[in-house]
Amino acid sequence: MKASLAHINPDIITWAMELRGITREQLAVPNMITAEQVKAWEDGNSLPTHNQAEKLAEKLGIPFLVLFLSQRPDISVNMPDLRTVSGAPVTNASPEFLQVINDALGSARSGTLKGRIGWPTRRITDGPGS
Repeated sequence: MKASLAHINPDIITWAMELRGITREQLAVPNMITAEQVKAWEDGNSLPTHNQAEKLAEKLGIPFLVLFLSQRPDISVNMPDLRTVSGAPVTNASPEFLQVINDALGSARSGTLKGRIGWPTRRITDGPGS
């Protein structure tokens, strides 16, 4: 049986690599993904399998479904950085910082510290118990 291909957006790979500050070589997974494959995916010359795309998303630190977005997500933080004298807006925030902000805003919106709004971290299944 031939593995199904994941029709991902090549630009998302480049965006996530820039966001994380990692190279193609760092994305390589022994016996699964090579730096040359990552380059071909980035260039749009080939497509990864679903298993490779899932591993790629894991290595990039992004949810799997983000690879399928039609354009780069807007992850800007529209809030002042009160740690600075001028209160300049946050620029070049790390993905970890953005997740903390997202979690805090989700908790504030839901009215509870238990409620968190964030990117899905589990795979979608066919239904309960599958």
